[in-house]
Amino acid sequence: MPNTSDFTRWTADGQALTYVRTMKGVSNMWRQPIAGGPPTQVTDFKADTIRFFDWSRDGRQVVYSRITSNTDVVLINDLK
Repeated sequence: MPNTSDFTRWTADGQALTYVRTMKGVSNMWRQPIAGGPPTQVTDFKADTIRFFDWSRDGRQVVYSRITSNTDVVLINDLK
């Protein structure tokens, strides 16, 4: 099941909302027109998770931060 981030941003023209959708550990930005219709994918990242994004005032540029999650598990028994 997809996971959507906790924030959205208006586009500069006010005609759509953009949001982050994470599927299988990979985040991409999506645009949902407020007039209706299906959302469209804005980015096409193949790895990592988007933690934050925002648009420039004119809507021509976006800034975002992405992270990579690495997990190691170590079991220590009989520690003396």
